[in-house]
Amino acid sequence: MKLPRKISPDPLLSTVVELRLTFNLKREEILNYFYPLLKDKYPKFEFIGLPTELKDKGNIQYKPDFQFKNEQFALSLSNDVLVFENIGEYPLWENYFKSIKDDLAIIGKGDFVVSIKRIGLRYISIFQNKLSLTDLCNINLDIKEPENYIQKDRVLHSTFTKNNVKLFLRIYENASAQKLNKSFNGLLIDIDASQADNIPQNFDESLFTIIDKLHKEEKILFYRLLKEDFINSLKPEY
Repeated sequence: MKLPRKISPDPLLSTVVELRLTFNLKREEILNYFYPLLKDKYPKFEFIGLPTELKDKGNIQYKPDFQFKNEQFALSLSNDVLVFENIGEYPLWENYFKSIKDDLAIIGKGDFVVSIKRIGLRYISIFQNKLSLTDLCNINLDIKEPENYIQKDRVLHSTFTKNNVKLFLRIYENASAQKLNKSFNGLLIDIDASQADNIPQNFDESLFTIIDKLHKEEKILFYRLLKEDFINSLKPEY
């Protein structure tokens, strides 16, 4: 299947790449070391952390403490997670990926990484229209409604696994979301691609290959979900 490089209007709400890891730096040492290295590329900085007693509970553990931003990208980190996010107009993967690799090269110079536990990539898109999940997607939900009832606002969750890769898919009809102070409503597709086994322990080409692979697997699933005539209506560029 030939995959578009770009569709219009761009449906992307969120594009996050996350590395769960361990630095041999204390929480308070993270800022002292990384701020001088990142401040030129990312002139905006803020503390976004939670109290330690809250972070120790569940997935909140992986909420970053510090965030660096410019007009296009954000880099958030703590002593157990790195989070990259595109916050401007999507620059296409090759440009976003280059920024991520450049940042990892800077962060990796200090040799503070003890272990890398998980690599994740999560893309969330929303199509603003009143069409249903089955109108837009190659999905057949054969559920017979009770007499005199109409099925609305369907939600689909599914997990796909292949070798070391896991794809967690969520689709919501009539979802609401916000980005850059704009409100959106429509069909939301949320794909989280991850790998937690056989992870390289350095910021090198083998790690970059996994990040790129996860993006490719996420993109393949996304376009396989959509009906061909709907893709063609989005002015695809190849």
